[in-house]
Amino acid sequence: MKKIIITAALFILIPCIVKAQAVHWDNSSRWTIYNVRNSHAFFWPEDTLKNFTSLSLEDSTIHALLNRTVMLQNQEPEWMGMYVVTCMMPDGTIHKLDISVYGGFFLDEKLKRYFQVTEAYRDAWLNYFHDAMAKLDEQKK
Repeated sequence: MKKIIITAALFILIPCIVKAQAVHWDNSSRWTIYNVRNSHAFFWPEDTLKNFTSLSLEDSTIHALLNRTVMLQNQEPEWMGMYVVTCMMPDGTIHKLDISVYGGFFLDEKLKRYFQVTEAYRDAWLNYFHDAMAKLDEQKK
């Protein structure tokens, strides 16, 4: 009887877990980075970001880099600075992502999940957002 209950639970839970982990980054669009350098941004809703200078990012570049990510399980990385980015998902929802300046990881606030860029692409990922923020700084001048 115990084996039947465990088997039934697995058939119910596994599809839910797999669905929760499936993020369709390739279908995301309207990637935008904001000129925010405040750790309080973790707590700001997306509409607050409209008050900051922003820059549209290349969807195709982001997609290529996001294809090299893995979801972190049971880990909450330590932060040392962040970039604030939003994107639109295929269902029309806006996701706010907090991207680590140093670690090659990010938090999708809507999903409450951390993702890590694979080591081979980490420098490209970090440089892309660093360069985008530099362009935003130039816009302010």
